[in-house]
Amino acid sequence: MRVVWEKAGVPLKPDRMCVEQLLCLFKHWEIVKKLEKKNRTMENGTSKSKIHKFEEELNQLCDISAKDAYEKLSQSRHPNRKEDYSFLEIREEADDENREQLSEVSEDELEDSVMFTPSNQKRRRTAETVSLEIPSQRLSVVVASAADRSGLSIRQQFLIQSTIVTSNGGSLDEMSMSVSCVFRQRRAPREKTVAALKEKWLSTKPKFCVPHWDSKLITLISGRKEERVAVLVSGSVEG
Repeated sequence: MRVVWEKAGVPLKPDRMCVEQLLCLFKHWEIVKKLEKKNRTMENGTSKSKIHKFEEELNQLCDISAKDAYEKLSQSRHPNRKEDYSFLEIREEADDENREQLSEVSEDELEDSVMFTPSNQKRRRTAETVSLEIPSQRLSVVVASAADRSGLSIRQQFLIQSTIVTSNGGSLDEMSMSVSCVFRQRRAPREKTVAALKEKWLSTKPKFCVPHWDSKLITLISGRKEERVAVLVSGSVEG
């Protein structure tokens, strides 16, 4: 079912919740199966309630979309979001029609329908060890962008990298890695970004401009303080 729904581009429930949904349906089916046939046609409050509950669950058998699927699709910027949203609306309309049709099905027809027992599914075991190839020359470059986004210092980045290598039996002597190396390789992409921004600015800059900047000392959640500089440039075609 997930293969079909994933093609529709609709946000889905986690695998665990999908399995729980199917197991819940199977349990309700077992409850209805245990009812005597004569009790299914009687206006017995308890029996009628059990059958109705099973019918409600049956209507949702293939509905594995996430509860907040509408909200996620409405906020998505994916080019096919409108088509995916329409698919959800069509599915809701189909569910309503199925409920009406199911209410007209007789108990005998329900009894004669094909019954099946789902096969036991074994949980896939995760391997205890995984072999990975780590670049010995440019590990700092690979980690640099993530370290910048996370606000890690040069030494913090070096500590994490060295721990990854040594915790699995690796040697730092085999790696081109040090605090100064991390600093250089982390500075390189920053300089490249600055050069690209400067080139773009020079090609589109106004005739006159005024730079504004202000330095603030910000206290982070961890308690550490950092100095941030906010820069604003305003321009005009006339002086």
